[in-house]
Amino acid sequence: MRTTPYCDRSVPDMASFSDINRYLRTRLTAAKFDVGPVSSALKHRGVAIAAAAGCAAIAILVFPGTAAFLAASLLALIVSAVALPPPKLHAEASEIIDAPIPQPAVTVNLTPGTVVQALGDPALTLDRHLCVVDANATAEDIFSGVHLGEHISKTTRNPELTAAAVTAIRQQKRETFALVIRTPLERHLEGVAAPLAADAPPDGKAVVLLYLRDLTEQERLASMRADFVANASHELRTPLASLKGFIETMQGPARNDPAAHVRFLEIMNAQAQRMTRLIDDLLSLSRIEMRAHILPNATVDLNEIAASVVAGLEPQAKLADVAVTVVPLASPAVVRGDHDELVQGVQNLVQNAIKYGRAGGVVTVNIKSEPDGRISLSVSDDGPGISPEHLPRLTERFYRVNVASSRERGGTGLGLAIVKHIVTRHRGTLTIKSTPTKGSTFTINLPSLSR
Repeated sequence: MRTTPYCDRSVPDMASFSDINRYLRTRLTAAKFDVGPVSSALKHRGVAIAAAAGCAAIAILVFPGTAAFLAASLLALIVSAVALPPPKLHAEASEIIDAPIPQPAVTVNLTPGTVVQALGDPALTLDRHLCVVDANATAEDIFSGVHLGEHISKTTRNPELTAAAVTAIRQQKRETFALVIRTPLERHLEGVAAPLAADAPPDGKAVVLLYLRDLTEQERLASMRADFVANASHELRTPLASLKGFIETMQGPARNDPAAHVRFLEIMNAQAQRMTRLIDDLLSLSRIEMRAHILPNATVDLNEIAASVVAGLEPQAKLADVAVTVVPLASPAVVRGDHDELVQGVQNLVQNAIKYGRAGGVVTVNIKSEPDGRISLSVSDDGPGISPEHLPRLTERFYRVNVASSRERGGTGLGLAIVKHIVTRHRGTLTIKSTPTKGSTFTINLPSLSR
């Protein structure tokens, strides 16, 4: 409970007793005091001063010289003494004026439920039977729904959380715990179970607070730093070795061979471009992974994204002698998502279909509404297809069905890994179907805006 003190005001400057009387009446009435004695005392005091002043003036007019001054003074004192308020009335007025004015309190009742809802981090309260009493919106998002009134095990089966709550209730002390959630996305959390009441309140009343702190981003950053160093050092070693070898050759045996210089410089340029693409893809993948646990809240139209991607890749398709067509959804294919990420994902799929499809083939981008309410975007080609044993690993980093062919066509081995992480962030699914000699189909399924 919190109290807000009464804010007193300073007494204003006043020119007359009527102003003082009016001010004190207002102040004392607000404080619920009896203003009668104060008012009477003020009236007596005013009459006394007025009578003394009048008698002094009369004495000065009637008695000349020093005698007039002495007579006026004596007469003023006599009249003032008679007109002053009685001692009892003066004492009552003084006691009222000098008494402290009570300070009314403003009471704010804070319950565990209101505290939980005000917290920005995930928080829940449990009763003595470990049933959920309150949960805020962040906790609902973390656990993909919280079952109010049900045992905490229906929300999460983490044994560390349950053990910490039991310890906090039985031993009345704070207990910390670690929590890892695997679905729908992996999250790492640190939690505190804090007791709220020492006695045993009735059922349905909160006795322990579970406060969680999301450490997912810190864990991802640490993991990404380690992965980036490992992947970059592995993948960049080959082009760097090539560059070093050609430079040494141009400085040594081929120092005076202009034709070799031209040929070597072309190869070195291709290797430098490969390293640039590799670093760009690694940085892109790192950015997507860092935001994987944050659900996008913008709205995008998959029809528009597919059309813009195909228009941008038209020169590449013509160079590869591949026809790319778009079959849009008849109505707007609106989903929640990050526009730039979805463009990148669709672009990676269409580029792969152009690169690894057959010359003179057809690539089709098809947007459909699925029976389950989702919207799908599929990219199909009529190329050589992929053997079944490779399908489960296609979205792994740097996995290639044919390493030489992939590098020759400018692939980094990260395109499908980027697509998978984009789809995961959008709470969608990526399915791959392929038959050797009959082409491949990559399908992204995303929740529609109405879901």
